[in-house]
Amino acid sequence: MDSGKLKFHVVCPKGQVLKKNYREDWIFDYGCITWCKTSQSNLTRLMRLQKRAARIILNKPTRTPTFELFRELKWLSFQSRCKYHVCLLVYKTLNNLAPKYLNNILSFSTNSSHNLRSIQRYNIINNRPNTNSLKRTFSYFAMEIWNSVPSHIKLIRNIMAFKTQLKTYLLLQDCDLI
Repeated sequence: MDSGKLKFHVVCPKGQVLKKNYREDWIFDYGCITWCKTSQSNLTRLMRLQKRAARIILNKPTRTPTFELFRELKWLSFQSRCKYHVCLLVYKTLNNLAPKYLNNILSFSTNSSHNLRSIQRYNIINNRPNTNSLKRTFSYFAMEIWNSVPSHIKLIRNIMAFKTQLKTYLLLQDCDLI
């Protein structure tokens, strides 16, 4: 961003009104995985944009709590949306539904001689990074997020059921945080 400012534009066909079932996917999901490890100030700006979009869509006053807005729209917070998309990409990689190059980026725990819990949970393994720049890489971030997801969700074999369970899990986490 050249000016250092994030801009939000709601583009609607002439005379069309935003409905309550309108979803934020169109703008917040675009590049979500790229933006998830940006600076805290940029994350704050993105959260403000998401809150502003929710208030515009629902036509609510500025002082309306974020929790109520997101619950009514069934939205995840921006950080949770990032986690959702990272987990979905890891799930697709694990089940051979993603491009092959991701198999080189993500290493799942495998050990044929021992029955370890990390294998049963489909955990990602990664060397501990020794610099902050390595902590911002996709492979490290994906490992942190994926390994924190409960194993009963990771073991789901149907992608639609996985998406539903993961979103429910993240919504419950958002309720605890907000």
